[in-house]
Amino acid sequence: MSKYFKFRRDELPKVADLLKKSFLRDQKVFKKFSPDFNKEYWDRLDKQMDLVSKLVNSKTLSLEVKKLTKDIDGDIKKLRYILERIQAYAQRSRKELTLNYMDFGCREARKEARLGHVNEMVGCINTVNENIKNNHEALTSHGLKEKYVTQIKELSEKITSHYTLREQKRHEREQQVTDNLKEFDTLWKILHDLSRTGRMLFKERDEKKMKDYMFTHILKKLRTKSVKKKVKKKKSVTTQETVTPKVEPQTAELH
Repeated sequence: MSKYFKFRRDELPKVADLLKKSFLRDQKVFKKFSPDFNKEYWDRLDKQMDLVSKLVNSKTLSLEVKKLTKDIDGDIKKLRYILERIQAYAQRSRKELTLNYMDFGCREARKEARLGHVNEMVGCINTVNENIKNNHEALTSHGLKEKYVTQIKELSEKITSHYTLREQKRHEREQQVTDNLKEFDTLWKILHDLSRTGRMLFKERDEKKMKDYMFTHILKKLRTKSVKKKVKKKKSVTTQETVTPKVEPQTAELH
């Protein structure tokens, strides 16, 4: 990749799309400057954008990664539910435990689960399982259900398996991009030509349009938009959680 490449490869199609829109708006100015900016040039840009976009957004791998992420998030939610109850049983059994109930490991596991730190979460869960084993009689005497003991192990193994597979799929997707760097370089050269020419053409006549051809300006616009989308999505999720009716314990219990 060119040493002047200023952005991540997965951002290249989006940068190309913004530059294309500016080029479409100003194509008369480009054509007047040089006959090189003709239909053939436009078609070559479109073709290369489409090719690179497919490489970055491989549908098969992307859908598999999305599905695995959804499964992991769902199982982590179930796991946090169980951990909360095991912690409650540990607190009720605190006088009979071989350790302080605060050190049982459930709080740490739930924290790592909330943060999406799968490997760290699994490590904490191993500690929880060991503490359950060493204090099984005390915990069950205060109501610990055997299904929780079984489910925490099964969910932990399932999450680990899905997480490992997801990382493999992500690596495959990244490798697919690496194996096709030539296509990225080809698109980059076209975009670099558009950027350089656009900046030159509008430098004296229209500063606003000139900025539309500056990669620093395009990246700032692109990444600001991305951050706003994430914030908006986060606010939406928070609102939904706030208005969701509380589920009665017997309904929420896992089977």
